[in-house]
Amino acid sequence: TWIHPLLDILSLEALTDILRVIEQKIRNSIKTWNMYNYEESQLLINLLSPWSKLFGENFWKDLYKKYFSPILNKMFSELHLKIEEKEENIFCINLMFSLNEKKIIPSKKCAKILKKYFFIKLKNFIKNWMNKYRNDIEKNQILVKWCYDSINIIKSKNNIYEEIKEDLNECLLLLNI
Repeated sequence: TWIHPLLDILSLEALTDILRVIEQKIRNSIKTWNMYNYEESQLLINLLSPWSKLFGENFWKDLYKKYFSPILNKMFSELHLKIEEKEENIFCINLMFSLNEKKIIPSKKCAKILKKYFFIKLKNFIKNWMNKYRNDIEKNQILVKWCYDSINIIKSKNNIYEEIKEDLNECLLLLNI
């Protein structure tokens, strides 16, 4: 942590000897990260964010490809949408957006993961729910609130909204609103 305040004033050349060690520590931190633990995830994100300025784009692309992509793909592929587990659903989305906001994961990658996993599951979830509770107004109101909460988090991220707008609209159409 002693080097963080110096990141803005030191050049990349001045840190060359230290960078390899720091890169390895970053990689090791990601390898041992428990993605399902909120506090640990926030700590990792906060520790990584100051380094986003120092390391080049290729470094972060490599980290994304080797570590973050498999982790997020696993997390979203294992996600089971359930009304009663709203916090878990929102946690996955918020984690990915936190990584994006700190410039660790590009917006296009977030949109790709949402399209590949989340929206497919959400559309199927809405269809199944609507078939099961077609005439139950109270149950359908629960679903609408649940979906709106999840969708509003995603809509608030302007940097990826355009890429996923079509999927969001399809979900709203399925809700018959």
